[in-house]
Amino acid sequence: MTTLIENSRQAGAHRVRLSALVAPEAVTLLVADDGSGIAPGDRARLFEPFFTTRRAQGGTGLGLPIARSLLAASRSTIDCVEAAQGCCFRLVLRRGG
Repeated sequence: MTTLIENSRQAGAHRVRLSALVAPEAVTLLVADDGSGIAPGDRARLFEPFFTTRRAQGGTGLGLPIARSLLAASRSTIDCVEAAQGCCFRLVLRRGG
């Protein structure tokens, strides 16, 4: 969650909205911001290790790939989803074993 909020701040967001949907099999979290969004050409590479548009500002391109890897270890997922403004990520956190 920290990675997503920090990325929002770096993209010029003033607000980050968190919402949750609890179901028996999973908790779905949406993290949406009002920042500049993600260029269409960059969306496919978001989770690629070392891909960053912020190299000059010290970005390593590891935040989202690490987040995805950690979530996958618990059978959970993270994806970028369409947003009317800014950016929105959906995390699906699997419950139980």
